[in-house]
Order: sequence, then C-alpha cells, then structure tokens
Amino acid sequence: MRTRSPRDLEETRRKAGPLSQKIEALRQHMQALQRQMGAAPTPSPESLSEVFEDLHATLDELERAQQELLHQHAALTKAYQTLEQELEKEQAQTHHYLKMADIIFLRLAADQTVTWINHTGCTMLGYAAEELIGQNWFDTCLPVHVREEVRKIFQQLMAGELAAAEYYENSVLTRNGEERLIAWHNALLKDEKGRVLGTLSAGVDITEQQTMLQALQEEHAKTRAILETAVDGIITIDEQGIITLVNPAAERIFGYTAAEMLGQNIGMLMPSPYREEHDRYLAQYLATGQKKILGLGREVVGLRKDGTTFPLYLAVSEVQIHTQRWFTGIVRDLTEPKRMEQKLLQTEKFALIGEVASGLAHEIGTPLGVITGTAEYLLMETTDPEIQQELAVIISQTDRISTLIRRLLTFARPQEEVREQIDIHSCIERALRLLEYRFRKEQIQIIKAFHPAPLVLWGVSHQLEQVLLNLFVNAWHAMPEGGTLTISTARQPPKLVVQVQATGHGIPPNQLSRIFEPFFTTKNPEKGTGLGLFLCQQIIGQHEGSITVESAVGKGSLFTILLPLAQEGTLANTEP
Repeated sequence: MRTRSPRDLEETRRKAGPLSQKIEALRQHMQALQRQMGAAPTPSPESLSEVFEDLHATLDELERAQQELLHQHAALTKAYQTLEQELEKEQAQTHHYLKMADIIFLRLAADQTVTWINHTGCTMLGYAAEELIGQNWFDTCLPVHVREEVRKIFQQLMAGELAAAEYYENSVLTRNGEERLIAWHNALLKDEKGRVLGTLSAGVDITEQQTMLQALQEEHAKTRAILETAVDGIITIDEQGIITLVNPAAERIFGYTAAEMLGQNIGMLMPSPYREEHDRYLAQYLATGQKKILGLGREVVGLRKDGTTFPLYLAVSEVQIHTQRWFTGIVRDLTEPKRMEQKLLQTEKFALIGEVASGLAHEIGTPLGVITGTAEYLLMETTDPEIQQELAVIISQTDRISTLIRRLLTFARPQEEVREQIDIHSCIERALRLLEYRFRKEQIQIIKAFHPAPLVLWGVSHQLEQVLLNLFVNAWHAMPEGGTLTISTARQPPKLVVQVQATGHGIPPNQLSRIFEPFFTTKNPEKGTGLGLFLCQQIIGQHEGSITVESAVGKGSLFTILLPLAQEGTLANTEP
C-alpha cells in the first residue's frame, strides 16, 4: 500500500469539507419541507405527491452524501494510522543509526546541562544516558585544564556575544579518568522568536588520529634533523632527474642554495662527460631496469657553483612509493681525504728520505771529505787562475752536497731555525754567483728585472738560497744549447713575488702535476734525483709562501714564488 504523506491527508480533509456542507444544506431543506407541510391546509394529492418525491430525492442524496463522508472518514483515519506507523518506523531507524554511528551527538541546554546524548557518546564516556541527563556537562565531562576555557565560550554563545564555531576541538574526560580529544561540529538551537535555547553538537573522537599525527610529525622532525645535520650531502631526484630534496651538507658541498637546486636537473652538479652519461643511464634504467650504479658507491667528479670540479664519492639508492620512483644520492666531498692521503704519502716519502739521507751521510760523507781536502790542497799548489776557479767550484759543490745531505736529515727530522730579516735580492745574487761560470760557459744569458727597492722578509737565508739555486740548476739543465734565464721581482703587498723564467724544452702537461713530488724527475738519472723541487716546495711552505709552475713544451717554464713581506718599521736582524 502506498504510504500517505501529509499532503494526501490535507487533500482528504479538503474533499470532506464540501460533503459536510452539502449534508447540512439537505438537512435544512428537509426542515423547510416539514415546516411547509405543517403550516399549509390539507394538501392536494398532487402537491403531496410532489412533496414526497422531493423529500425522497433529498433523503437519497443525503444517504449518498453520508456514505461518502463515512468513506472519506475511514480513509482519513487509515492515513493517520499509516503516517503514525511510518513516523514510528523512521524514528526507530533514526535511533538505530544514532546508536550505531561512530559519532557523538550531544544536546545542551542554556544552563549547561545535558538534555540528550546518543549511545556512542555514552559508550565513549563510560556513562549511561540517565547518568548524564540533567548533569552539568562541563563539570562532569571536561578535564580541569580546559573546563573554564570551554565553559566561557559556551556562556558567550548563550549570551549572543559569540558566533557558533562550526569546528572546535577540545578534550573530554571519561568516567575512568582518561582524556579523549573530540572534534565538534556545533549548531545553535533557537525558539520561534530566535532566542538561543542551547546547542546541538556532533563530535568525532580523534584521539588516535591525533596520536598518529603527532608520531608522524615527530618522525618527520627526526628525519629533517638527520638530513640537516648529516655530514654527507643527500640529494633526491625523480624519474626525470629533477632535484626534489637537498640537505644543508649538499648546499655546502656544491655552493648552491636549496632554492637554486630544487626543480633543476641533477646534471647541473656534474661536469661533462658525467652529465651526459647520467642522462643516458637514467633513461636506459627506466626503460630496461638494468642496474649499473644503484646500490653501489663509486668515485666521480662534482661541479661546484663557481665552476670548479672536485673528487666526489657517490652512492645511489632507489625508493618506490605506489607508481612513483625516486633516487637518493649520498655524496661526500673527497677533496680533504685526498689531500690527507697525499699528506700521508708525503710523510711516508719523508721517512724514506730520512733513511736515504742517513745512508748518504754515512756512505758519502767520507769520500766527500777526501775530495774536498784534495781540491783544497791543489788550490793552494796551483797558480793557474782557470784551474783555481775550477777547483773552487769543486769545493763549493762538495760543500753543497754535504749541505744537501744535512738538510735532507733536517727535513726528515725537522729542527727550528732562527729567522732573520732578509732582502730576497741578496739571496738571488748569492745563488747566481755560484753558477755564473756555468751559465757563461753554456751561453745562457741572465736577465735581471728587480724591484727598485729592497724586498725584505723574515726567513732563513741559506734555505731560500737553496731554493733559488735548485731553480737555476734546473734552468741550466733545460737549456743544453743555451738560452735566456730571466729573474724578476715585484712587490704585491702583503706578498713579494719572485719569478724565474727559462727558455728550453719545457715540461709535458702529463708531468706538470707531479713536478713537486719527491723522487719524481724529468731529467736523466745522472742529472737529478727528484728531490730538488720537492725540497723547494717544503722550504717555501715553511716560510708561509707558495710556489707554482707554468710550462709549455718547446718554449720553457715559469716558476712563481710568493712570500710574505716583513712588516714595515721592523728592525733588521731581529727575530719576529
């Protein structure tokens, strides 16, 4: 049977109204006939017949109207019964839904008392409904630390001083003392005149969600702290090679800010050909799944923002979430480890030098003494100037060998030497004087381009002379057919500059980076041991300076020495 709606009932009432009016009209008509019959003289048969016919017709019509009215009344009664049943059914379903729903429904009166709460609310709080109805909600179900704050908001709502918050979170207190966090959606209840009667609230228990959110936030904060404090650089890219994450260590390593790197292709951090190789590898891996470097560490070359390249350790791993893949690279700047490795290698070579020097001092010391003594004896016996000059060279060179052995021992076991103020021009002149005869004999032209004023520094004169002498000897050996040796000086505060430039065969590019390594030499074994330039670098370094070389094969080489100038106004021959 079709359920009758309120509109159907109204239609039944509308139809019943005219029938009632019609019955009332027929009743009045019959009364009029009765009065007419009582007031008239004895009627004629014709008129009496006419009256009876009219009365009979009226009675028939009245009976039909009465039957129709009874039918409409029965229909109206049934409609009311059906509507009542439907309302009871809907009310039962509503109560069932409210009981089953995981939502708290709460109605509060203006005096803060509970007027209704659903089954979910009772279960969560641990009370029966009758234990809460009529009780003050704030005193019964809110923890002390939020009670007055929330009560004040409710009082302002009731006074019309505050608009109802559509969403609000606050803690509630269960019967056993546990606090639960509830997210409320609120509405004001008003009468027909708009006066506030109370509130109707729907709440969801978000305690677990909030706990999970806090755990996620803590985990995120922990992960962020690890990223930000990691010594190694961490960079994440997507499948297109676009940078999606960098940590501060990566910023320091490459010289870019995170904002400059995020959204850019990872190739910006690689020089060629690594950049092109990476793009090809990434495309090949995505197409075939074939791994080459994933899960492995290797040494590559990085490119800084300033354009310089540097050795870099790189380890790459992959992570996949749903259908999206990311690649995380752990990068470590190897510049310092490489430097320490070279320093360790140098230390080992120092130890070897010490062993060699000790052997030389023992094995060569005595023969050198014999050679020096014989040369000195012959020098006293001869009167030939040219022979005397050659013997003087022999004596000076044997002295130099003895000095070199002593200095090798000194570098193997360093000892502090007292420094004094020295004019670098005097050191240059003394070193040139030792080779003047050789340069003239080999047709090597000497060009001096000195700064007009003295260039004074704090140093050990014999050590600096050794440096210059080594450079001059190398120039001599590089020009077997003669050439030009140019020595220039300049003042570039806070440094002084000495440049030694020689024409000659030059140094091949593949040997230039090793030129200062101990025991590495470009000369024939009988002309060099590979210690000269190594000792030069060590001496200049001990004087807080630097020595560099530029060379072109077939054109010659240029050595540049930078040393700190002594402060103006200091006294000569005084320790700094």
